This record gives sequence, C-alpha cells and structure tokens, in this order.
Amino acid sequence: MGYYPMDAGGDGRIKTSVRLTSEQRADVDLIADLWNGFDAALGRTGGKSWTATSVLERLIAVGIDGFWQEVGGRPENTGDRAEFIRRAVEKLASERKRQK
Repeated sequence: MGYYPMDAGGDGRIKTSVRLTSEQRADVDLIADLWNGFDAALGRTGGKSWTATSVLERLIAVGIDGFWQEVGGRPENTGDRAEFIRRAVEKLASERKRQK
C-alpha cells in the first residue's frame, strides 16, 4: 500500500480525533496540496479533493498496513492473539539481534 492511493478509497469510517503540532498540520496541508496536484496531473477529478482529514486517514491506513507487515500479518481472530503476540515478540527480538 503506497502513501498516495492509486485506487478509490472505501467508506464505513468512524469519527476520531488526533492532536498534531503546528508543523505536522502544515505538513499534512502540504501533502493535501501535493496530492490534489497529483490528481490534476493524472486527470483524476472525481469531484473530491484532498483535505487534511482525508490525508490523515490515508496515512493512518498506510501506517497500520505497514505495521501488520512488519510483525508478520494480522491475527485471524481474537483467540489467536496470545500466540500471535508471542511470535511477533520473537520476530522482533530476532531482528534486533541481527541489527547489532
């Protein structure tokens, strides 16, 4: 999953809030402007423009996807969580040893 989405996003979202520094908010606004420029350059004008909220939604989705990839996937169900956490901790410990 890339940062700039090449496909249409879905819905079914719930509302939440997040606190940002003024510098982070300026970065998010700049990304929105950049992605709006990408859309214009690619001829993607579906009546939707990028806003700070839509950029943050995408960055969170990419971050969550990246996290699950980093730990070896998402647990299939809540019953698998304990085993999943154990394997993820082992994987992290193993990677840290290799980096030293």
